[in-house]
Amino acid sequence: MAQQLTLKLPEEDLARLDALIRAGRFPNRHAALRAAFERMLDAEGEALVDAAIVAGYRRVPDGDDPFIAAQADAAARRSILDEPW
Repeated sequence: MAQQLTLKLPEEDLARLDALIRAGRFPNRHAALRAAFERMLDAEGEALVDAAIVAGYRRVPDGDDPFIAAQADAAARRSILDEPW
C-alpha cells in the first residue's frame, strides 16, 4: 500500500524544480520528485552491492592461489557452456 509523505523544501529548491517543469523536463512536481527518488534508490542499491563486493574481496583477496584460479576458470567454462548460443 502506498503512503503519502510530506516534504518541505526551501523556496530556492522549489524555484529550481519549477524551472525544470517549465522547461518540459517533468510534467509536474510529483513526477520530478518521484524520478529523483527512484534514481536515489537505484544509486544507493548499487552502492550496497558495490560495498558487498569490496567486502568479499577484503575477506578473500584475489591472489595467486592456483586452487582458486582453477575454480574460477572451471566456473567460467561452465557458464560459457551453459549459454544457449
